[in-house]
Amino acid sequence: MKIKAITNQIGKSHKTALEGLFRESDEVYCVVAFLKNSGLNLLRKGIWRANEKKKKFFLVVGQDYALTEPDALYWLYPLIKKNPKGSFYLAKHARSTFHPKLYCFIKGSMVVMLAGSANFTGGGFETNDEFSFQIETTTNDQVWVRTKKFIENLISTGRVEEVNELNLWRYRSFYDSQKKALKNIKRAPKAEESQGLEINYKTLRRFWKRYKAEHDVASDIRDKHGNYHEARLVLDKIASLRSVNVTRVTNLYENLVGGKQITGLWHSTGIDRSKADVLKTPRKLQLLIRYVKSYRNKSAAEVFDGVLQMKQRKRITGIGVNVITEIMTTYNSKDFAVLNKRSIEAITKLGCKTKGKEYYIGTDYQRFCNLMDEIRATLNMRSLLQTDILCNYIYQLTRKKKKRKK
Repeated sequence: MKIKAITNQIGKSHKTALEGLFRESDEVYCVVAFLKNSGLNLLRKGIWRANEKKKKFFLVVGQDYALTEPDALYWLYPLIKKNPKGSFYLAKHARSTFHPKLYCFIKGSMVVMLAGSANFTGGGFETNDEFSFQIETTTNDQVWVRTKKFIENLISTGRVEEVNELNLWRYRSFYDSQKKALKNIKRAPKAEESQGLEINYKTLRRFWKRYKAEHDVASDIRDKHGNYHEARLVLDKIASLRSVNVTRVTNLYENLVGGKQITGLWHSTGIDRSKADVLKTPRKLQLLIRYVKSYRNKSAAEVFDGVLQMKQRKRITGIGVNVITEIMTTYNSKDFAVLNKRSIEAITKLGCKTKGKEYYIGTDYQRFCNLMDEIRATLNMRSLLQTDILCNYIYQLTRKKKKRKK
């Protein structure tokens, strides 16, 4: 097996690599998220020749977000339909996005595959910053066997449908309906728009000055760190339980979120309200805690996404972003910050525009932690726990002001 790196900036571009492969191969398999005339124009001659010579030609194209251009589909449809060995499919709309960029070519017993980031577009083949691996192997290699199985499964599972006049017309109607929205999409924020993501340092320092005037900073920090030290001991106890039952975990978990006549060690708003759902499956809670503890030294994005995937895979209920990030912060307050309603409202008050916490993914949470660390560094704080203290303070002031207005 030989593996090469293909980019559009260094050495052979995707266009150059694909031109020769379309020309020389006996069988062609392309599975792509979207296709445009700009990509078709670069390889039109090779595609036309492959189908005219009645080579096996298999193509799957995605429809998501109306990024595929219908004119490109309409040019390909009669050409592939006329080829007795041609197969042309559209990926059906589904809950998951259709996102592969796979190009496979067979000549005799040899297989060449390109797999990476390049869609079937001019940008993907020539001008974009793209990267793919070109793998040269044989038809009996497991890499090709599994790749072919992936392609065959698209058909056997009903994930794709054969192209016909009806679904082409349906797609063109969808594409036309999305044209206006697509024209208004911007590739990147303008410089003046990006300023909305920056902290208003003047406002930040004003809140910090007021907080220091009203509170014993050293005492607050000591209490906060003490609470999270105790919280870590509680989490460790849950993680180490050999026999997990509702009563034992409830007694421990209420120390964290609060309960009857118990003030929780964590102070995120509303986390006690979902504890009944959490405690229905204490074993799942234990697995989640163990995961965070094991990966606490990984990046914020990696751990956050890992927990979200575990939640979905194991169908864990009752544990929202606030509880997830409380656990993460308990195990690593140097790199992780508490993300809850209070911190969202606080950073909004400081001039940062952000989505609701329930819509966060790993990259969003990483940016949030970076922002909290920027606040920490600006105000010379010890840890991200101290930024949480300030966020709580800003939140409380904002709430009081809103109540007075009512």
